[in-house]
Parts: sequence; C-alpha cells; structure tokens
Amino acid sequence: MTDIGYEFVSPTVRIVTPESELKAAVSRIAEMGRICYQSVPKGDADADEKFVRALIDRQHESVLEHGCMTVVMVTGRTVTHQLVRHRLASYSQESQRYCNYSLGKFDSTIKFVPPASFSSWDEEHKELFEKLVEESCAAYGRLLDGGVKPEDARGVLPQCVKTQIAVTANFREWRTIAKLRCAKNAQADIRALVNAVVKATTPVLGSIWGGIDMYDDDIADYEVPVVPGGL
Repeated sequence: MTDIGYEFVSPTVRIVTPESELKAAVSRIAEMGRICYQSVPKGDADADEKFVRALIDRQHESVLEHGCMTVVMVTGRTVTHQLVRHRLASYSQESQRYCNYSLGKFDSTIKFVPPASFSSWDEEHKELFEKLVEESCAAYGRLLDGGVKPEDARGVLPQCVKTQIAVTANFREWRTIAKLRCAKNAQADIRALVNAVVKATTPVLGSIWGGIDMYDDDIADYEVPVVPGGL
C-alpha cells in the first residue's frame, strides 16, 4: 500500500528577472515614451523614473508594455485559479497530471498551503482541516495503488494543494494585477502574494507601482518570503 504523507508549507515568491534587466526595462519604457512626445531626457540620474511616473500620472500606460518581469510563485491552487484570470500574461504551472506525488522525488509527500487565516482558527477547525487533508492523501495513494492514473487520482486533492507557477507579464498587466489583487476586497492569500512581489521590486520599480493602494492591515503577520532569485 502506497503511504502518502503531507506537509504544510508557506507561500513564497521569487523574482526571476535580474535587477539589471528591470532597470533596463524602466529606461526602455522611458525611451519609448519619449518618442510619443518627442521629448529629450534631462541630465539628472532619475530622469527615466520621473518620466515613467509622469506617463502613469497621465494614464498613458500603454507604454509600460515595452517592459516585462517574470516571477515564480509557490502558493495554493485556490490562488492560481484567480491569478490565471489575468489573460495578458504567460504562465507555466506545476502539472498535477504529470507529477506523481507517490514517487521518491516528491518524498511520497503532498504539500499544502493553508489559508492565510489558518493560524487564527480554533483548534477544532484546524483539526478538521488537517483531517480532510490527511484523508485526501490516503485516497490519492489508494487510487494509485488501484491503477488509477495520477491525472485522475488528483481529483481527490483539495484546492489548497501546493503548486508552483511562473508568471511573465508586461508592466501594464502587472499594474493591473497589483491594483486588483492588493485591494482591500481581494482574498488575503493572493493579496499577500502580490504585495510581496510589489514590495520586493519597489526599490527598482517604484515608478511602475506609483499610485497603487497596497492594503495589508489584516496580513501584517502573514509575511510571504522572497526567496533568492534574479533580483
């Protein structure tokens, strides 16, 4: 009998695009924007950042499409179901169809990302959640033992199962993602994830994120780590 374990993990983000490329993208956006106005850059060091801010203030955001960024996120499928609704982006996601979690490379363990509010639940509801996760892993293992393919056995796994997804989008679309997913009415889980992306890149992309409200009052104790990557 295949014994499938489980593990709770935290979400993470990794900025794949190197800092040098992000800086070059901001300069490229400014250069393309100046074509529209036939303007000449001033000599100050932050001329490009100022010009990009001016473009955004004028709501001339189409120019932002000349730059892009790739981010890898680890989160639950509840979050990625929302994320992939942003269609002007490219996605590559961990496949439950081809990933057989009973194999050694997964340590016969399925990872799950509990909701951001999980730590505030009472013990009864935490135990209920964990019991259902455990039962889903057991059912997954029994189905595999019975010859069911992973692509079909995955149907018993809950939406909080961990997944890894790569997201590449131009900066106009990243602004749209941030506006919608960092808003107060967004689910805390996706809000924390996108907040982490914005905060990690603000030192380089501050001009890109200008004017976006970042609501994080209820997720102050739910920090999404930024793991080493391109930034």
